[in-house]
Amino acid sequence: MQTKEIKQFYTIEEYLEFEDQADTKHQLYNGEIFAMSGATLNHNIIASYTSFALMNAFKGKPCIVTGADLKVQIEKNGLFTYPDVSIFCGEPEFYKNRNDTITNPILIVEVLSDSIEAFERGKKFELYRTLESFKHYILISQKEIHVEYYFKNEKSNWELEEFKEMKDILKIHNLNVEISLEEIYSKVKFETDKTQSNFLN
Repeated sequence: MQTKEIKQFYTIEEYLEFEDQADTKHQLYNGEIFAMSGATLNHNIIASYTSFALMNAFKGKPCIVTGADLKVQIEKNGLFTYPDVSIFCGEPEFYKNRNDTITNPILIVEVLSDSIEAFERGKKFELYRTLESFKHYILISQKEIHVEYYFKNEKSNWELEEFKEMKDILKIHNLNVEISLEEIYSKVKFETDKTQSNFLN
């Protein structure tokens, strides 16, 4: 009896059909489909509060803040992914008129997870940078107070600013927007906090 060979590479059309029927989210990269694992409580809190802070900061501006259910597609390398938060300004540009996939984010936020942190810092950031619209990348640690903000300057070079104190204010260049780390980390409890609490008890 022959065993059926499992197909490991997919076209974009096959991926989108698969994703439309799936109960969980998946990324597509280089023809391979990768399941996205569930997020921790801290991850969800940070992503939600960051999204809420950005929505307030962008109120009255021609930009829309979206959450982790909207896909971003990068035409030059075929990546389909779900950023924790993404922002586009002006009219959205959709992948082949699909209203669940945009191609013109100006800002992307990723809350770092141990399993894919290296990918989000390295290759994924490289892939995002091929988008002409993309100018701001925010990486947020869920294990400690640490926000890394990468932005594209006037010479089209990428610069980094880091924030490590709750009192710090993240100012997004050229968009006249700022949010505080207190907003980002509101109600987050770090493992060190729990350890200290248990020790004191």
